[in-house]
Amino acid sequence: MGLNTSDPLTKTQLTYRGWATSRRQFFRQYYDAKSDWVNLTEGEKYYVEASHREGNGGDHMAVAVEIEQANTTGHHHAMKEVQYISISNPNSVYESSRITVNNVENVGNYKINIQNPKDMKYWKSTDIPANATASQVRNAIKGYYSSRSTFGSDITVNKTMYLANGTSTTNQTAATMHVFYINLRKLITGTTTS
Repeated sequence: MGLNTSDPLTKTQLTYRGWATSRRQFFRQYYDAKSDWVNLTEGEKYYVEASHREGNGGDHMAVAVEIEQANTTGHHHAMKEVQYISISNPNSVYESSRITVNNVENVGNYKINIQNPKDMKYWKSTDIPANATASQVRNAIKGYYSSRSTFGSDITVNKTMYLANGTSTTNQTAATMHVFYINLRKLITGTTTS
């Protein structure tokens, strides 16, 4: 935890447990499952980080806060309150792909075949106009990405056009290459692909 700031570089380890804990046993069972008291300032933001490794199944991790209230004989347990906490995995990314269409002619249609790496079967898009917009490409290929056998996710598609010399352009007629950038809207673990 960053004890005086929201900057991750100031973090200090507060507690560590090298084996499993039962669910929500913060205060009873394990002496090392909770930290010592930390004095915080109301209204300030603090960086909090927790790491968890799954072992043989059934493991879990949770974060709770116990607030010491002045002029009372006990503590206020905040587990039953709504608390807002942002949890992220630094290795999680939004999967992205790129489709490049070269030697574009502004007439006719084409289809995109995508091979699913899970079962090696091919999926074929609907017809896509040669001068397709990003929205048209999205509508033609979203069925592959939204399928449960692939990602089960909606996608966004952005389009950039290039002249023969590699300069980007907004001139549909002069463009010889269309590049469509596809991004999943579902967070998965891994690295981006092109």
